[in-house]
Amino acid sequence: MIEEYGDLWADFWEKGDHVAITTNGTIDRSGCVVTGAGCAQEATERFPAFPAKLGKLVRNGGNLPFYFEEWRLVTFPVKHQWWYLAEIDLIKLSMILLHEIVMQHDIKRIAIPRPGCGNGGLNWERIVRPALVPLVADNPQFVFITRKPR
Repeated sequence: MIEEYGDLWADFWEKGDHVAITTNGTIDRSGCVVTGAGCAQEATERFPAFPAKLGKLVRNGGNLPFYFEEWRLVTFPVKHQWWYLAEIDLIKLSMILLHEIVMQHDIKRIAIPRPGCGNGGLNWERIVRPALVPLVADNPQFVFITRKPR
């Protein structure tokens, strides 16, 4: 498993990598997916149309990973509702489906923040990392990002 320190946007996206954005499946009254915190909020600040586009996809297709080629962005669901804790089974499913998207679209490298470990409340070393290692092995396309200490 490849792990690096850095800023998801400045150190990876701005240098040409695709990024995965951890998300939830909550759709608000206006039809947008709730993106109130973390890298989903950062994506919304960069791409204001993102929550509405994702809301439509989630409403029609379920809380699954979706590819946004125009932004070099893939969603990575970790929760079904924004107020829940992250679910390890959903994270594993998202990783499997992300792998399919990466292969289908010939994505060379994708930066993934530690899924479920920020607002999701899960522990990287004890829960998430051990669950993902068998799914990614030493595949150089997947780079798990730990935010630089401030």
